[in-house]
Amino acid sequence: MKVDPIVSAYAESLFRVASAEGLADRVEEELHDFERLCEQSAELKEFIHNPRIQAEGKKDALAEVLGGKVSRVLLNHVRLVIDQDRGRIFPKIAEEYYRMAGESRAKVTAEVTTAFPIANGMLDDLARELKRLTKKDVHLRTRVDESIIGGVIVKVGDKVLDGSVRKKLSQLKKQMGA
Repeated sequence: MKVDPIVSAYAESLFRVASAEGLADRVEEELHDFERLCEQSAELKEFIHNPRIQAEGKKDALAEVLGGKVSRVLLNHVRLVIDQDRGRIFPKIAEEYYRMAGESRAKVTAEVTTAFPIANGMLDDLARELKRLTKKDVHLRTRVDESIIGGVIVKVGDKVLDGSVRKKLSQLKKQMGA
């Protein structure tokens, strides 16, 4: 899958600075937390994407929300992205960052989507199984999406294993000719 060159440039610049500062892993976790915060708050997501709000106002508000909770490296990068009115591509920048970080340390990121929060023990089992299959260390990013009804969807790189109830119902519907 080809990555947008703009997304790649932002992710690469963040990765290079974070790596030079010895903060690549920390920034990866901070990115994950920031993404989760945006997913949980429709208001925050709308605020970041709203073209009527001036960049300075956005940067000040985000500095207030994120200040002290994220590294200077990530905060400065968020400011840069906002300055250049690229807030909408931030999730893609984060995804590309995860890929770069994983490649740099023979680690892959697996996005795990479930209908309900999953217990840590089950996550550990899943991480071990994915490590066995990929022959790499696996970093799990979890996401809850009630629309899948049940089961799990695992995405590693460009491979997707969809074991959701929603997918199985869709397949059953096709088989029945509906």
